[in-house]
Amino acid sequence: GRFLSCMGTVWHPQCFRCHACDRPISDHEFSMSGNSPYHKSCYRELFHPRCDVCKQFIPANAAGLIEYRAHPFWGQKYCPLHEHDTTPRCC
Repeated sequence: GRFLSCMGTVWHPQCFRCHACDRPISDHEFSMSGNSPYHKSCYRELFHPRCDVCKQFIPANAAGLIEYRAHPFWGQKYCPLHEHDTTPRCC
């Protein structure tokens, strides 16, 4: 039958599951946190930072890195585009 090899072991396709939603990971790409595999979408939902101003995922820059600004006192994370717009940032 079919099998896949990753993370130093061999898996039945139906046994290689996302740590968050427990559905099989059938995509060619997946994310890891510690020793746990995740669907890319589940990983993003759990670990990708959200902007405290607009509540959207903080976008990646041209290099593919997550770039955000942080308020020095409140510790809020916010999208770089809010740096100079008039959106209030304090809680």
